[in-house]
Amino acid sequence: MKETMIQIAPYEFLDILELEINKEINQHATALISGHIRAELEDSYVEKASHNEAISITARDEAGQEKILFNGIIKELKVLAQNEVRQIQIEAISGSYLMDLQPRSRTFQNNRQTYGQLMQLIKKDYAAVKGGIMTAVAADQPAEKLVVQYQETDWQLAKRLASQQHQYLLPEYKVAGAKFYFGAPNLAAAQLKDLVSYTFKRDLGEYADKA
Repeated sequence: MKETMIQIAPYEFLDILELEINKEINQHATALISGHIRAELEDSYVEKASHNEAISITARDEAGQEKILFNGIIKELKVLAQNEVRQIQIEAISGSYLMDLQPRSRTFQNNRQTYGQLMQLIKKDYAAVKGGIMTAVAADQPAEKLVVQYQETDWQLAKRLASQQHQYLLPEYKVAGAKFYFGAPNLAAAQLKDLVSYTFKRDLGEYADKA
C-alpha cells in the first residue's frame, strides 16, 4: 500500500490525528481536521482564523504525485492546551459559504433574462473572492420576468431558482474561491459521483505533515 502524506496549507502540523471531508448536494462542503502543532504557532494561527483564512488539503503519494482533496476557508479554529502540547481543531467550509452570509432584498426584472444571465449578475458581487457560478443546466432557459429576492442570501436564492428547474447546487470544493454549479455538470460518471456525494474520513495519527 502506498504511503500517503497529507498536507494542510498554510498550517504546519506535527501530526494529523483525524481528517474528515463531507459534501452533499445543496450544502456547503466541509472539512474537519485535528492534529498537533508547535506551541509557539498557536497565537498566529488563531489570529489568521478570524479573517476567512484560505485552507487547502492535498494528498501526496510516494511518487510525489499530489491530489487536491479540499479548498475552502476556515470557519472555526480551536486550540486545546495540555502542558506544552497544543492540539488544533479546524472546521473548514467551501468558498460557496461566502455567498451564504448576507441576506439581500432586491429584484431582477428583464423580460429576456435567462437563468445563466441571472447567475452571472449574482456572480459579479464576488469578484474579490474569485466568485464563479457554473450554470450546467437551464442556462438558456428564460427565468421569470420578475425574480424577487427578499431577505435571502445569494446561495438561498440560487438554490430556490435551481429547484424550480428540478435541479440543485453543487459547491466546488477543490478549487479556491466562492464557486458552485447550478445543476449537474456534464462530467464523467466517476467525476460527477465524487462531486455530488463525497465523504472522506481517515484516522491519520500515523502520518506526519512534512510540508
